[in-house]
Amino acid sequence: MCPLRVVLLCPLRVLLLCPLRVLLLWTLLCPGTAQQTVLRLEGSEVTLEPKYTGNPSEINWKINGEMLVDMELNSPDEPLFYNLRRDRATINRTNGVLTIKDLRIEDSGYYRTEALVNNIYQYTDIILTVRACPDEPNITHQTTKENIVLYCESSTPGVTYEWFKQTGSVGNEQSYSEPRPEHNVTLTCVVDNEVCKKSSSIIIPYTPPGGPESWGHLLSSGAVFVLYTGLLIFIVNDLRKRKNEKSRSERRTKRRNQMEMEMETTDYDDCN
Repeated sequence: MCPLRVVLLCPLRVLLLCPLRVLLLWTLLCPGTAQQTVLRLEGSEVTLEPKYTGNPSEINWKINGEMLVDMELNSPDEPLFYNLRRDRATINRTNGVLTIKDLRIEDSGYYRTEALVNNIYQYTDIILTVRACPDEPNITHQTTKENIVLYCESSTPGVTYEWFKQTGSVGNEQSYSEPRPEHNVTLTCVVDNEVCKKSSSIIIPYTPPGGPESWGHLLSSGAVFVLYTGLLIFIVNDLRKRKNEKSRSERRTKRRNQMEMEMETTDYDDCN
């Protein structure tokens, strides 16, 4: 049989470590095998359809080589589900179409249907990839008076980047730069992982010549001048205060000395 031929041609190490190579080799060696690639967003649902000709008597689904659904079409027995909860999956009893709801990242894998038609299996291989929405990107900038310089980054790997202005797309790299125009500019960075997009925007305001940017130096110089002036006034006032206190102290000392001298003179006269 075709599966046997694949196993004989592939070393065990390749079977274990390189399932994608095995799947591709299987497709080449097995003319009855159809292959599909499906990409879905986490939380959505997917419908997987087997490809076959004729009227199958049995349809099985496997994921990564392990049984997922076992169904006999000519039997009143219900399909058997393995490693898949019935509240998340349904299978069409007529054509074997499998629907999985509330997709999770761990649902990603290599799905295979085995449709038994006239005692011969016909295979369909489906590579299902489930992805979450990428994280919202963060925009940093090193914009100058002459140029707009931006950089966009998302913590989600494997995303593509694209920059947009009001006029449409303007770039598809993480970084973006352009001469700074004489008007406000809104730039939006969009990250895309093929199933979901997230974006962030930044507004670069127009600064006319002599505007706030040129005021910054004047404002800084003015602030320093005010600070030093206030400090100088404080020092002068403190020196004046100290001088006045010293003068008052000297006058009190002088007055006390005079009073003591007068008292001594009075005592001397009384003794005489």
